[in-house]
Amino acid sequence: MVNDFNLCSKMLSFEHLTALEPTGTIFLFQNNNILALKQNNGSRIPLFFIKTNSKEWKNEIVPQIEQLSHLNWKCIQFGEYLNEPVYIMYFSKETNFKIMEGSGSDNSNYYLKDYPIRYLIRLEPGFNLLIAGIAFHIYTWITTHKYCGVCGIKTIASPSEFALKCPDCSHVEYPLISPAVIIAITKGDKILLAHNNQFPPNLYSVVAGFVNPGETLEEAVAREVKEEIGITIKNIAYFESQPWPFPNSLMLAFTAEWSEGVIKVDNNEIHDAKWFKCDEFPQLPSSISVARKLIDHFVSTQSSKPQK
Repeated sequence: MVNDFNLCSKMLSFEHLTALEPTGTIFLFQNNNILALKQNNGSRIPLFFIKTNSKEWKNEIVPQIEQLSHLNWKCIQFGEYLNEPVYIMYFSKETNFKIMEGSGSDNSNYYLKDYPIRYLIRLEPGFNLLIAGIAFHIYTWITTHKYCGVCGIKTIASPSEFALKCPDCSHVEYPLISPAVIIAITKGDKILLAHNNQFPPNLYSVVAGFVNPGETLEEAVAREVKEEIGITIKNIAYFESQPWPFPNSLMLAFTAEWSEGVIKVDNNEIHDAKWFKCDEFPQLPSSISVARKLIDHFVSTQSSKPQK
């Protein structure tokens, strides 16, 4: 599905909603949350994208936005999906933009409200998740790079490429991508799973961490494991990658085998770590994550081995 999405060659800003294409899709953000529509079909999953030709957009949302000063919102086209434009709109902190049920037409049974961005992790892979993740990535980059990091002048959209540019010193900022490694470590018929201090209770996953300047990916893998778990590993092998827009990571997944040492967690990021057999697993990460793909790959590998 990602092959059906194309990032714009440059950012396009809109000051008037009438300039948006009627066949486009728009994502709304506010205060690092995503705004979503409750679906009319009874689904408990909110709709994190809004079609610009829908009655919700035209009859409920646009009239509310038109009552706001343009200083309170920004609208940008950041890409195309299946040759149709995809937009981001975000509101200032002071706006508190919401459309609750019953605010519009008498028979309205949908509403617009804000959700924490990690709510997206609950979604199944598909458009709702994929493009919303890209939209949030671009949104966080734009809103955290409003001013030039060199001279402090307010940045503008580059007229020639998808970037932010300083109109004074010409410094250019491109979308921020932070590479991180994530590693499934095995020891015979067991896999190492760890509980990060930021995880919900009882959730365990594979080890991960960001790549340092000057490191190869393999060096980052070995360092993260040694720092957080206290063991050394061997046979490091690339598995696959996954964009992870929370807010701007690119996860680079690896497999490895235990070499030596005993588990000794750092008690900083990692609270607990253990070796688990397939029938001993605790709560695992979402199926949309490459972390879960690594774990499922280990399970598949074990199940394919001849029984003793």
